[in-house]
Amino acid sequence: MATSKEFRDYVVEQLSDLGNITCRPMMGEYLLYYKDILFGGIYDERVLVKNVPSNQCFDMSLEIPYTGAKPMYMIEEIENKEYMYQIILATCKSLKPKEKKLFFSFFFEIFRLKMLIFPIKSWKESKTTLTFM
Repeated sequence: MATSKEFRDYVVEQLSDLGNITCRPMMGEYLLYYKDILFGGIYDERVLVKNVPSNQCFDMSLEIPYTGAKPMYMIEEIENKEYMYQIILATCKSLKPKEKKLFFSFFFEIFRLKMLIFPIKSWKESKTTLTFM
């Protein structure tokens, strides 16, 4: 059963005071990020957070978000904003932000600059090949 947009909107509204919350769709469910840190998601009308040492003190039940996934903690008191904030902040203490893919963006920028300096009229007409330094 996929999560409804109404439930997603309710959860995002509950977390709005925390700031820097991002919700991204994934196969009918939603991933939740705080300051680019993936901390949990909304699965089958349930708010689940990753199982990390820093949030084990909240005495939450372990739930499986979908078949084959690792168990996650379920936040049952989603009406209590302050309680949810504490859980999310504690969870994010143990997690790292998503790494930017600088390696590929670096080569893309070189390619873009090379195309500006040495434009190719047509790929078919050109006998030159592009090489990176």
